[in-house]
Amino acid sequence: MKHNKFSIILISVVLFMVLGACAGSAASEPLKGTEQEVNSAFSNQVSPVISGDYIVWQDERDGNWDIYMYDMTIGRTESALFKDSKDEVEPAISGNRIVVADNRRGNYDIYMYDIDSEAKIQITSDRTDQKEPAITGDIIVWTDRRNQDTDIYMYDITTKKETRITTDKADQSQPAISGNIIVWKDPRNGNDDIYMYDINTGKES
Repeated sequence: MKHNKFSIILISVVLFMVLGACAGSAASEPLKGTEQEVNSAFSNQVSPVISGDYIVWQDERDGNWDIYMYDMTIGRTESALFKDSKDEVEPAISGNRIVVADNRRGNYDIYMYDIDSEAKIQITSDRTDQKEPAITGDIIVWTDRRNQDTDIYMYDITTKKETRITTDKADQSQPAISGNIIVWKDPRNGNDDIYMYDINTGKES
């Protein structure tokens, strides 16, 4: 009996050592892949986002923030997609559509760029700031100051309909979207919580 107990302990120790060695070996192996510099302009490039073969970012090479894109299929940096003396910031991308917050009119509006058609479309026009855009498929969401506090708004590209998602007097921010679900940060209860809105049901939770 003692011999069996000793054997079990010995086997357990050996297995532990073998598994530990394997884990250590796996952890120390370098990642396989290649690293590549996307741009080398002597200025700040920040806020990178990616969808499919397209990398998009905020670029300060001309003294203000513009939006640039890199196409991985051809390995080429495009000319600035949004280039103005004012700032274009906070890019987001889904498929062939890019959305940004654009300050060309003295306040931030949401603009969309269609990569295929090269068309630029102004989504919002209120004189207050609309920022933090996010997009998936045909739906764009953003933060909006038109009601004094910051609310979450939504725009359906297909129907061209704008919808106010939040009405609480607290400042909602950091919207994100996937499929039919919108999420954001919300301090309405005195601390920051995460809220969700289902586009299909029109319900917030």
